[in-house]
Amino acid sequence: MSTERPSDAPPTLEDVLAAADTLWPFRLQEDWDASGLVTGRAEQPIRRIHFAVDPVAAVVDEAVSRGADLLLTHHPLLLRGVTSVAAHLFKGRAIHDLIENRCALLCCHTNADSARRGVSDALIAACGVSPDDAAPLVPHDTDPRVEVYKRQHR
Repeated sequence: MSTERPSDAPPTLEDVLAAADTLWPFRLQEDWDASGLVTGRAEQPIRRIHFAVDPVAAVVDEAVSRGADLLLTHHPLLLRGVTSVAAHLFKGRAIHDLIENRCALLCCHTNADSARRGVSDALIAACGVSPDDAAPLVPHDTDPRVEVYKRQHR
């Protein structure tokens, strides 16, 4: 019995997470950030992705009403400690609505900001500056530009 998926099978959430980690490595997120998977099962098929900046109630409602299997947002839903996900609270309602409608939530915040060709590079380019000519204010240790930055600022 083969465990391979048929070629016409949609990607799974696990596949999308791997792609997201390739584009915006999760290791780049700031220590205080909460990027990553909030709801969803690795094996669930992903046919429709809804993109947004913030996972606010209207965005969750829109994703659910459009039949999204995944809501991918820039800002995280659970940035600070949460003591309850009761459905009468904003964050609880969002989580309940997503889970009850089988819609995963993935947040890519500072990892997407810091990644090469990520959010910050796109903003720099929109301002007419080549991202290759720019350097982060605080480079990540894994950024190959760190050594160049250190040499230039001695």
